[in-house]
Amino acid sequence: HGDTVPSSDVADMGWTKSANIEYFDDVVDALIPVNFHVGCMGLPPASHDSVDSIPPMPTGGNLDDKRIGIGTTMYYPVEVEGALLSMGDAHMAQGDSELDGTGVEASLTGTFRVTVIKANDLNDWQKELDYPMGETDTHWIVHSFTEIDYLDTYFDNPSDIYGASSIDPAMKNIFMQTRKFMETNYGMSDQEATSYITQGVDFGITQLVDGNWGMHSEIPKATFDGVALTNTAPLNVSSLGTPDLTLSAETVHWGYFSKSLEPVLTIEDGAEIVVEMSTHHACDDWDLMIKGDEGMESVFTWSETLKAESFRGASGTGDGVHVLTGPIYVEGAEPGDVLKVEILDLEPRFNPDGKFYASNAAAWWGFQARVKQVDGSDFDAGDFTGTPNSNDEFITIYELVQDAESKEYYTKPSYQFLWPTLTDPDGVERNFIQYPGTCVPHDPHGDTVPSSDVADMGWTKSANIEYFDDVVDALIPVNFHVGCMGLPPASHDSVDSIPPMPTGGNLDDKRIGIGTTMYYPVEVEGALLSMGDAHMAQGDSELDGTGVEASLTGTFRVTVIKANDLNDWQKELDYPMGETDTHWIVHSFTEIDYLDTYFDNPSDIYGASSIDPAMKNIFMQTRKFMETNYGMSDQEATSYITQGVDFGITQLVDGNWGMHSEIPKATFDGVALTNTAPLNVSSLGTPDLTLSAETVHWGYFSKSLEPVLTIEDGAEIVVEMSTHHACDDYDKMIKGDQGMESIYEWSSTFKAEDFRGATGGGDGVHILTGPIFVSGAEPGDILKVEIIDLLPRANPDGKTYGSNAAAWWGFQARVNESDGTAFDAGTFTGTPGSNDEYITIYEILQDLDSGNAYAVPSYQFEWPTITDPNGVERDYIAYPGTCVPHDSHGDTVPSTAVSDLGWSKADSITYYDSPFPAKIPINFHIGCMGLAPASHESVDSIPPLPSGGNLDNKRIGIGSTMYYPVEVAGALLSMGDTHAAQGDSELDGTGIETSLTGKFKISVIKSADFNDWQKILDFPLGETNDHWVVNSFTEIDYLETFSENPGDIYGVSNLDDAMKNTFSQTRKFIMAAYNLTEREAITVITNGVDFGVAQVVDGNWGMFSEIPKSLFESKMTESAQCPSECAVQRGRKSRELLFGYFIDCSGCFD
Repeated sequence: HGDTVPSSDVADMGWTKSANIEYFDDVVDALIPVNFHVGCMGLPPASHDSVDSIPPMPTGGNLDDKRIGIGTTMYYPVEVEGALLSMGDAHMAQGDSELDGTGVEASLTGTFRVTVIKANDLNDWQKELDYPMGETDTHWIVHSFTEIDYLDTYFDNPSDIYGASSIDPAMKNIFMQTRKFMETNYGMSDQEATSYITQGVDFGITQLVDGNWGMHSEIPKATFDGVALTNTAPLNVSSLGTPDLTLSAETVHWGYFSKSLEPVLTIEDGAEIVVEMSTHHACDDWDLMIKGDEGMESVFTWSETLKAESFRGASGTGDGVHVLTGPIYVEGAEPGDVLKVEILDLEPRFNPDGKFYASNAAAWWGFQARVKQVDGSDFDAGDFTGTPNSNDEFITIYELVQDAESKEYYTKPSYQFLWPTLTDPDGVERNFIQYPGTCVPHDPHGDTVPSSDVADMGWTKSANIEYFDDVVDALIPVNFHVGCMGLPPASHDSVDSIPPMPTGGNLDDKRIGIGTTMYYPVEVEGALLSMGDAHMAQGDSELDGTGVEASLTGTFRVTVIKANDLNDWQKELDYPMGETDTHWIVHSFTEIDYLDTYFDNPSDIYGASSIDPAMKNIFMQTRKFMETNYGMSDQEATSYITQGVDFGITQLVDGNWGMHSEIPKATFDGVALTNTAPLNVSSLGTPDLTLSAETVHWGYFSKSLEPVLTIEDGAEIVVEMSTHHACDDYDKMIKGDQGMESIYEWSSTFKAEDFRGATGGGDGVHILTGPIFVSGAEPGDILKVEIIDLLPRANPDGKTYGSNAAAWWGFQARVNESDGTAFDAGTFTGTPGSNDEYITIYEILQDLDSGNAYAVPSYQFEWPTITDPNGVERDYIAYPGTCVPHDSHGDTVPSTAVSDLGWSKADSITYYDSPFPAKIPINFHIGCMGLAPASHESVDSIPPLPSGGNLDNKRIGIGSTMYYPVEVAGALLSMGDTHAAQGDSELDGTGIETSLTGKFKISVIKSADFNDWQKILDFPLGETNDHWVVNSFTEIDYLETFSENPGDIYGVSNLDDAMKNTFSQTRKFIMAAYNLTEREAITVITNGVDFGVAQVVDGNWGMFSEIPKSLFESKMTESAQCPSECAVQRGRKSRELLFGYFIDCSGCFD
């Protein structure tokens, strides 16, 4: 080949080939630097007589680490006399991963020095050495693998390691081994080691080919030599520069946007500006947030003789609250343009003592006020709720703190107090939080003796304030963001700053922080940008009324995009749009434009607040963006939104309640994968429950079902699960798979399972494997189900597919299509000749370049009118297990298997074989898993219930643990409806429905052993390493609410009730799990917990909350106090120039 004529030596030895070899002699002229190293060197283990050389082990072997070269020293634990060192598999070069199977394999000659370190002479790290360790002049190199010692894990069958290859456990193991080395070599604590590893140690992939996949860490010796620096100075930190807009009564306006306001600053298109912003809650504690700060005092001064700003709110009577800096006139901005605002930086405004505080108000407008308190009473707010002598409103003051070890910043509660009845300097008494800029005249409390400043201005209270100084030590990660930023509308002269609108305003989205770009439609000349209501932290929902309200200084770049230069999505922009490096963020509200809906009385929006219309609007705006930005069809956009876009609650407090969607750019970049292979599926071992018609039941849970498996408490089991949508493409998901064929067999003479649904008439859809009887489980116990692993069920060709049905029960069917027409579904919608339902078939592929797995759309088709083998015709998706008799399309020629069974269709199917090349990241999870309820003999599998069932929460995947209340003997666990991916909402009706096999550990928690939160569990609770996940629904227990007619739940589906229930369950859980008061729970939930939409398709619509465990795991090392000089210099001169000497600001925010 080429210029090469090989010798006959190999053939002469007897080697032959079946055909001529295909050569590629004109290859890329790549130059790979030489790095001679030894791929396989080590010692034999004592545990086995002989072991395969491929998987690496504690005594070394096939590490394939390119660092094991000239100058490197290796340390191997000796297990047999004489050590018996062997070496080979040398390489001329290799990248980290050895991705395609080998390095540049070469024969080398090496010179080695081999030394024994006797057990009696081992130092601390050597005493703990149970892995092959490397050392160079500059680094220590730790090695670990999928299994630290695969010979121990798979003692009887070591080759099982080849079916368990995974990076994830390798990462856990390399971290543990690295931490152990740091602790033993340097004498570090766990906390020190973990923090320093995080900041100073690099982890990398060694190899992904040797069965026991390998990772390594590189520990720089110089970083951890233990020698303290002795000649240092604080880092000379520059400020954001001289503010373009400083805080003063002259540069802010209170509580409104107005096209008639005179600009306080004029800037050029493209200008970078620094703007100071004040929180409107600063006077909740004057001493901590205002006193001694000239700008803040200017804004908040209100005495008997002077009120800094008397016009507050759109009408001047306090009907808007935010202190907004601006407006800023942007030259060149005209109606029809788009204003682009990039947030370059946000910094806190320290008080003169160098500290930073903020306030959270749990007030009458908060969502918690719509829900009964824990004791069953209403939330009172003085005269506002008609309870003049009772007020449950309270304030939590937060402080910014830094962990001295990790250098991470948190905000934690400092103290709480009940809102008092106050009289302002003008003599007006108010017994609830009513007027913006109200100042609280504090009493001494805890270690605090307040100044008399507020009282001296003329503020009084009717009684002493009740304080709570010993508050929960919660640590909420800091996330500086701007709550209210936007432009005035053209439609009204002045509008209240609270409800968000198309031109922005009070979005209260925690994503509008550093690195985010916002796009606002311009309606008035100059745009007139204003900003304020900054936050130190907030959870998705802003539940109790506010975030952690803080005064910040921001740097912004402001650019005009002219109408003539708008791209397609910008031309359609009628909402505030966000962009980060990785996501697009769409915003919408109860009313897309409340000023248009309630033109004559805009404040009517406060009586119409609702999540449900916000969900419709955010879907429509998201769909519009997908169509205009990516050129997608309605069908493509809806399917991809369902699988790859998350919807979440932004705020439930601002009148025009807000939702957002997060669109990952990488998923929809339009670049098709070009180097792929079917996902490599390993085995989880012999299944305890294999798929067959005998091991599944269709569409219901029942306490009367005979168990198909009985297990002991604590058992680990492997269960096969089938999607109920496999027959959307029989050839790809069923054909040739004996178990799947057994379930789906339905001909004119035989139907594998005739009883489908709670009544047997198809009123439930899911194929559920089970039930499983758990020995020892009794009513009143809790069943703990740990999901150890989930793997896809490949077809006989080694490929994996899934189906997504955009159906009549999907949320999109409640919204007009892009062309303005209603969504038809045959006779179900009274449109027998018209059906808009469609199916998207996805293939699960591995991108060989990145190693990531994706679901990629293969094709779409419109749902046809189908006649089943019993002669029943249906013109919409109506009966579980329906099989589609496909036509030839694209490159596909279907088999006759479905038509041979007796299925037929009324007409040819319409196909779309070139769908937009979306790449949906794989997230295998279980849509429907739970226990049989005691209240009814048999219940439909679709609406979720207290004992679990069809939660359709994408978090119920590998590594998650679920807790279900047990209502019947043996628990009777069933599982199915598995997904390859799904976005939060499952919007169009299903996820990417895929058949999976799962490995589970099942344990019974006996009622006598319950901890506090387990005693109150009446909902399905999830747990991951980092979070608790609370699930709730439109009805907490729909079987109790609609005991006589459970199907009535389908007529009351809504998110408003689901949000109330999720909040109340979250509050209950946090109080029980962490022994919090109701006040503590509410403020922590508001600022540290996110609420989201699980599904809007299952009758009993679902929401969830994610509670970070870290909130309550306070391990923070206290920082030094921040000297006042460090705060004074910010934004002015360097410390050296200002004071003539360096100041220790190591404990400060800088």
